[in-house]
Amino acid sequence: MGRQKLLLYAYAALAIAMMAVIFWFSAQMGTDSSSKSDAIAAVICSKLVFGYDSLSVDAQDSLFSTVTFAVRKTAHMTEYAVLGALYCLTLCQLGKVRGIHVRGGGRKGLVAWALSVAYASTDEIHQLFVDGRSGMASDVVIDSIGAAVGILVVLAVLKRQEKKQGSGSAQS
Repeated sequence: MGRQKLLLYAYAALAIAMMAVIFWFSAQMGTDSSSKSDAIAAVICSKLVFGYDSLSVDAQDSLFSTVTFAVRKTAHMTEYAVLGALYCLTLCQLGKVRGIHVRGGGRKGLVAWALSVAYASTDEIHQLFVDGRSGMASDVVIDSIGAAVGILVVLAVLKRQEKKQGSGSAQS
């Protein structure tokens, strides 16, 4: 098996694995999911917020709630940035394997983003059937933004590699 096909299979396997991770997180009951977010927020508040312990209980609760919200939404964006990047890498590699290499990868990026949005939508529907969880359209928007960031990073790196390869072959 050639290196190009091996890369294709690796990217596709990683994308499927990421989808499984997202599904697993979404299948956790609301109390379990909240306790994980709360634990991370507690560490952030106690270790990174100077003077947190000297704040009033109301101020601590307010800050803790804000940090927990930020942790949860950052997790959404990060999961989908990785998924979008893996979809994009898979599609770009598929193009190389098939000999259909288009400079820039814009169309592949759009397809990767559409796949990410579709998966985010089904993920939120899935959460409707999990105790203590709810499906939220706002989370699909956050996931979509995360996916776009991951895809744009991949496309920027690939474009930079193309430029390096182009200038390297011109100098030879």
